[in-house]
Amino acid sequence: GPIQGVRIQFPHLEAGDTIVQLSTVTRHGLTLGSNAVNDVYTVDEDSPPSQLSVGLKWTKSENRKMRTSIVRGIPYVTMEYDAKMSPIVVAEVPLVVAPTIDGVSLSPAEYEPGYLGNGTNEAKQYHVKKEISLSFKESDMTWLLFFSRPAIVEFLRDEAAETPKALPPGVVGSSTQAAFGVHVVDDDEPIIIRAALENNCTFGGNALFCEGYKPRGETKLASLLRHHADAYPKNPSLLYNFPLDSDTKEVTDT
Repeated sequence: GPIQGVRIQFPHLEAGDTIVQLSTVTRHGLTLGSNAVNDVYTVDEDSPPSQLSVGLKWTKSENRKMRTSIVRGIPYVTMEYDAKMSPIVVAEVPLVVAPTIDGVSLSPAEYEPGYLGNGTNEAKQYHVKKEISLSFKESDMTWLLFFSRPAIVEFLRDEAAETPKALPPGVVGSSTQAAFGVHVVDDDEPIIIRAALENNCTFGGNALFCEGYKPRGETKLASLLRHHADAYPKNPSLLYNFPLDSDTKEVTDT
């Protein structure tokens, strides 16, 4: 993605008699990461690869790291930050409406984003207790961000990056540039941020996921995501039971 971290995307599935294909639109994902690290990730020795998950980490210094545990089959992507890691979540497409904080939508007058880039930001700061909801125009997707503790955040945007540059016919762009960001200002304490897709047809504008271009509206998925947002699986394992007559054999696979 545009920064060091993990990009989460929702794939479009196409299946036929002889082929199954998953495709994504790169610009429509979210990246959980930090501008404080320049090095690429390494495998987290505390969460080694298994059939179900892999742990990755980015290191700023010996006592300052960010980690993720990518677990198969769960709807969340999670990033764990040590103190002073400048957590940020960025998108490559602009919002369609102002963010919603803890269930309360910001009015246009209340929404005052700063500049997403180098230099001094003059962004308004907001207090978040549990979650932020973000709806994007181009993708028609709504994402939920969950925070492990109350936090102070600022919203950032880069208007120049909101419209992709036109490319010659047949040329596929490979560059990434953030158009929107959520930055945690009070990073003196560790924090865990996780993201999950709530709706991929928010306003009825996504031709791949909207049936008849009709918005899907509120779903039960949002309630499930909120209910389990504070469960952080890490380095899971499998347990197999094989009944053999009166005995039971157990095999653990990690």
